[in-house]
Amino acid sequence: MDMFLRNIDPIAVKIIDEIAKEKKISRQEFLKAQVETLAVFQEQSFTFQDCMEVGSQMQFQKRTGIIKKKKEEQELER
Repeated sequence: MDMFLRNIDPIAVKIIDEIAKEKKISRQEFLKAQVETLAVFQEQSFTFQDCMEVGSQMQFQKRTGIIKKKKEEQELER
């Protein structure tokens, strides 16, 4: 089944691309694995926050701080 996402923050996409590159997989493969992992954890009654603390999700969570910081920097530049 296909899914399409729109209006994703460009900084988030860049971070996703960096993580995928580090893992030597495509963006599509990385996101597919993340969505499937999320679905499994949700099915096991874990909260989203629990899922964020596992495996490469932890890496993504750490990098989301970068998104916030870069947005703040962009706002200050304006």
